Amino acid sequence: MATSPDQVEACIQRLSDDVLLELFSPAYVEDARDSIFQIAHVCRRWRQLIHGNPSFWSTIWFSPVCSKDPTRAAYWLERAGTYPVSVKAVFPSADDGESDDQEIGGLEESGELRGHSASEGSRAVREHCISEFANVLRHCTDRWHRLEIEHTNYSDLSTFFQRFEGSATPQLKHLTISVGFDGARIRPELFVPFEHSAGGSVSVTLTECCIPTFSLSFGLAVTSLQLEWKVGTVTTQEFRNLLQSCPNLETLILKMELGSMRDSVPPCSAPHLRLTTLSITGCIPIHNVLGLIQFPSLQNLQLRLFFWCEAIALSIERVMKSSHSLSRISISSRTSYHPYMHTTPWPNPPTITIFPSIEVLDIMPEAHPIIPLLLRAICPNLKRIVFRSPCMDVRVVQQLVASAPNLTTLVFGKRVAPRWDPISKPALTYLEFSGGKNIFDTLHAPNLVVLSMDDYGHYQSPWQIVTLRTMLQKHSPPLRALSLKNSSVFNNTLIPVLKLMPQLEVLVFDECSSITDNLLHDLATPVPESDGGPATGTWLLPRLREVRIFNATCITPYGVLAFLSARSVPPHSESATPTNTPHSTPPLFASVEGAVLFSFEGLNDEGIREEIRSFGFTVLVKEVHRDAIKAWKRRALLKEVADPDEWAYEQAAWL
Repeated sequence: MATSPDQVEACIQRLSDDVLLELFSPAYVEDARDSIFQIAHVCRRWRQLIHGNPSFWSTIWFSPVCSKDPTRAAYWLERAGTYPVSVKAVFPSADDGESDDQEIGGLEESGELRGHSASEGSRAVREHCISEFANVLRHCTDRWHRLEIEHTNYSDLSTFFQRFEGSATPQLKHLTISVGFDGARIRPELFVPFEHSAGGSVSVTLTECCIPTFSLSFGLAVTSLQLEWKVGTVTTQEFRNLLQSCPNLETLILKMELGSMRDSVPPCSAPHLRLTTLSITGCIPIHNVLGLIQFPSLQNLQLRLFFWCEAIALSIERVMKSSHSLSRISISSRTSYHPYMHTTPWPNPPTITIFPSIEVLDIMPEAHPIIPLLLRAICPNLKRIVFRSPCMDVRVVQQLVASAPNLTTLVFGKRVAPRWDPISKPALTYLEFSGGKNIFDTLHAPNLVVLSMDDYGHYQSPWQIVTLRTMLQKHSPPLRALSLKNSSVFNNTLIPVLKLMPQLEVLVFDECSSITDNLLHDLATPVPESDGGPATGTWLLPRLREVRIFNATCITPYGVLAFLSARSVPPHSESATPTNTPHSTPPLFASVEGAVLFSFEGLNDEGIREEIRSFGFTVLVKEVHRDAIKAWKRRALLKEVADPDEWAYEQAAWL
């Protein structure tokens, strides 16, 4: 029976105020400002709820150069009451012409524009609007929680900040300033005049800004600082002054695509007691930054997209030796062929240095300059080693792995396959490597959970699988995830290996040209007891719950569809209820999910794609789902095996 509009309205009116407020929450609307006004015009009750709840008015988004916005801002602040507010000010360029004609006329009548040219008059109007907007906000700085200023220039920013000289911001937690990029290397000075209460904590992000100067109390409150430039030039004196003005700084993130750091004074390092995370990305002279200050409390060091030089390698060594709390090192340089890479002598015999605090070592892609240091390094508490550098010396991998009894994660790339004596790693749960056909002959990992093998350019897949089979037969590790990339292994070689993985949950084939539909057929066919299965009528991989297939040339949509039809149960299907007769189809442990990217787009007709999707499977099309393909390939094989603290650190460093 159809429901009338009156009945719908009656149902809505029976909702309590708390339920309505939850539905009206800004978390459920795309544009909070416009949506609030639209909702408030529906009826009197909704209007009273909207206007009576200060949380709806706590985010103020306006353009300070529009003469009407100070009035709007005052209205929103009045509705917000004593609630903490977030202010977002967007400064359009002077060419946008948002300062209206009425404002210009008013200033002309008052005589304030007399004797000024057109450009000077326009600038005067702009400064007047910004000052009016700042005067409105000045009365509520004690309630600021977040301040964001976007697309501004230094002239507007100076006008805006001048109105807040000495203003207290005790609740401010986030300050973000983004200056419009103008290509200039030298920028005017920036002074942040806010005063902050003792013991506060502020996170500051500055884009295309100069090195700022903070008031004394505000600098003491800054615990996180991120500076980003496309093009920039700073001096060591400016940078040193910045660090000294923020003695409680815990996280420092620097990004510069193109620029330099000039040595205005002789380098002189000083201790910075609280800094725990340092991330430097781009062409900032890393050795200058690391040489300016000492980091006795440093825990996380991340260096990205830089070009190696001997001074950088020496600076990294100094930090490693002086920072006794350093636990994570992540280095990812640009590909470079500096002569230093080929001329640095290696120590023979090496002088061993022990680094007991280091737990994570992640180096890629070029690593030659740091190899002499790593050859002398012993890290007994290492838990994660990631070496994807093609020029990483095998001796480094062997030494670090052998000296780390608690190693849980080991990743090494092309031409880094170690040839070590037999070694047992009972704590190892994650192993990823490229090449290395004999690795399982010497590496014993009885508790291995995730295994990822890449055979790019080596053609060693058959030998990898053979040694893997031997290892499975000897140690029976509880493997739950297997990924094969660029593998040339055939079905008849892989099937016996899969039979030794009864706990496997995730299976990935990426660019595996020899895997065919027959393998999927075997995975969907109950294994008889005579063929070595665990019991009559069970699947080959009974716990399999996710399959990912990318560009497997010999796997067709029809093979995938047949596999899903046998292993998965569509929603509302009568076959979802298992039977218990002796020879019936075995009960399903779980529906198989995952994704497939077929090699030939001609096979991706819409009809068969929809059939595959009906089983909860994702069908990717190269020309349509580029971002989704990248996301699926980066997806963790088993989330519970990954180190959550490490992932959180990497995300925080790439804000």
